[in-house]
Amino acid sequence: MDDDGAVYDDDFCLANGMVGEALTIPSANPKNFYQANSDTAAMPRLYLWAKLFVPDGAGPFPVVIVVPGSLGLQ
Repeated sequence: MDDDGAVYDDDFCLANGMVGEALTIPSANPKNFYQANSDTAAMPRLYLWAKLFVPDGAGPFPVVIVVPGSLGLQ
């Protein structure tokens, strides 16, 4: 989903050919700690786009979360 809630997807795949499942995660952007804890309805809504890559076979599998941000990968 984009800012208006539209679903996001693309044909991105890993070098080994594995294709990830597109996920859209609703989130928000609080302006301060008070709003994040006590006034969540006032937070501007946004959506995070993600890809979930799950290997073949039975789990459990380790998880790696890569979050690019304004300071690079965090």
